[in-house]
Amino acid sequence: MTTTDATLSDPASILLQHVGNEAVHAAVGLLAGHRKGFWLRELLDRDGALASAVTRDDQGRPWVEWDTVGELIDRGLPQSTSEVAVLAVAASIGSTRYRVNLWQAVRAVSDRDMKAILATLSKGW
Repeated sequence: MTTTDATLSDPASILLQHVGNEAVHAAVGLLAGHRKGFWLRELLDRDGALASAVTRDDQGRPWVEWDTVGELIDRGLPQSTSEVAVLAVAASIGSTRYRVNLWQAVRAVSDRDMKAILATLSKGW
């Protein structure tokens, strides 16, 4: 399977190649379950809204720069407040610096997304 094929079928697996950080696994896992991986596809799409938050190693494997995701959120993204809130929570999990206003995030997301966020956080690291 080529990277392109794998990206289309399972973006989470591509983003987690050689990643041992549990927080990053949790962040990617949260996004994988949201709208069938919408934000993960945006990260991997070289023309996507989040493309600048992904760096690639010398073998072409992508790595998410979670702090950059946070900067993009702060600058503004065209998606709905609830969509961005899920991304913001994931960025705050994966980043060492980005912080989310939990009150705003909780009020913005759907019940289903809130359950996914709570399940992600309850797994612990």
